[in-house]
Amino acid sequence: MAKAKRKFVCQQCGTVTSRWQGQCEDCGEWNSIVEEVGETVFSARHDLQSGGRAISLVALDSKVALPPRTSTGIAEFDRALGGGIVSGSATLIGGDPGIGKSTLLLQAAARIATRGLSVAYISGEEAADQVRLRAQRLGLGGAFELIHDIHACQYVPKPDPAGYDALCKVHDVDPTRAAFFEDMARNLRPAKTIGMTTIWVNNGSEAGNHDHHPDFIDFETDHLTPFLADILGK
Repeated sequence: MAKAKRKFVCQQCGTVTSRWQGQCEDCGEWNSIVEEVGETVFSARHDLQSGGRAISLVALDSKVALPPRTSTGIAEFDRALGGGIVSGSATLIGGDPGIGKSTLLLQAAARIATRGLSVAYISGEEAADQVRLRAQRLGLGGAFELIHDIHACQYVPKPDPAGYDALCKVHDVDPTRAAFFEDMARNLRPAKTIGMTTIWVNNGSEAGNHDHHPDFIDFETDHLTPFLADILGK
């Protein structure tokens, strides 16, 4: 980045010089030369003349209301999460292959589901049969209503209409009484065509906006939690 040039201006006659000096060479006035700071990258983006944004400081020992958390039913997992899952948050779990990440999450999802809460278990790697077998092996087979993946669609990806038709036929879904949530706008077109209510979850990505058109998007949201809460009246 180029270094900002320094500019000194005489407040009496307006003469500009590249360095400070006690007397202006043009008007002869003493101590009238003042440095004027040029615009920086920060000042170009932030207008501090208007006072900026107020920041509230909170003491570290003050009492702060903690957000409500949903227990996973696994004590050690809850402890690592600070007491459970926070609504509207995202948690990234990492580890070596085969260490048990999928098993842990399947157990947590099942325990939450058995308490009457709605859970969607989505896998981008394992087929539905693999997930089902793991669930049965763990004694969790009855915790989930259904599992549908790309294997069940004969590996035909969205937005091919065949996958949407297969989903409805296999699980006896009436598309006119179903809602389709999707973060890729173009994948909503086939769902709308067969009569589904479509919701575009706009996460701000460029790919998500590809082929976007209001004709096949009924609702748009960038935050699912308040959107679903409004629908459910909670």
